[in-house]
Amino acid sequence: MNPYAQGGRKNHSTGQLPSAAGGRIPSIHEARPHIPIDIPAGPEKDCLPFSFDFHSPQTRSVLNSTVLTQRASKWVPLFFITTTSGGGEPVSDLITSIRDEWKRDVAAIEWKREPIVQLKTNNNEITRQYSYQFLPLSQSGTSRTMTIEEKTYQWTHDFERGRVYFHNVSCSPPEFLGFSSRKSTGPVKLSLLPTTIVQGLLDVVVLAATLLYSNCPIDRVFNFDTTT
Repeated sequence: MNPYAQGGRKNHSTGQLPSAAGGRIPSIHEARPHIPIDIPAGPEKDCLPFSFDFHSPQTRSVLNSTVLTQRASKWVPLFFITTTSGGGEPVSDLITSIRDEWKRDVAAIEWKREPIVQLKTNNNEITRQYSYQFLPLSQSGTSRTMTIEEKTYQWTHDFERGRVYFHNVSCSPPEFLGFSSRKSTGPVKLSLLPTTIVQGLLDVVVLAATLLYSNCPIDRVFNFDTTT
């Protein structure tokens, strides 16, 4: 599934996690937008590394993974992402929980026909809303935006580099904050400037990356299939 695709498609809930097996690149890379010429790529050498370490080598999914970072040359866990059945009706509904390094719940994704997200930490609060409201697709289909504390941020896919760049577009010129990437079925990587962490955006970035690399539809569903 392509999270950049708009409308006119059917979204079936199967109760199973999407698989990255078979060598398919994550759905975000199926789009062909490119980073606009007026948005700089940014000082990549200054970025801090983060990695989604998959719990299962079979599914290789961000929906069951641990977000790691390097501290004193060691990789340490920062967030734990797990996906389980919601336990309600229908049984197929899944819930992804994101917990911090102290195992406190900080965010959740309810995988309904139109996914619902929420987040609450010391830094940010995202009230319960649809994923297409949290990460609305641009009219051109080339990027997604998100609004945090009255600032607008943008995720833009650079197909040539195989990266998704993250900028603060509330200022001029746009401020480079980092990028995400994934090669084939390897782990999802985040590279973020220290200023991104200082601004308290790490929790929101992890939630956004989980959605973008979930291999699940996250846009508004206009057509529902009632025949199956």
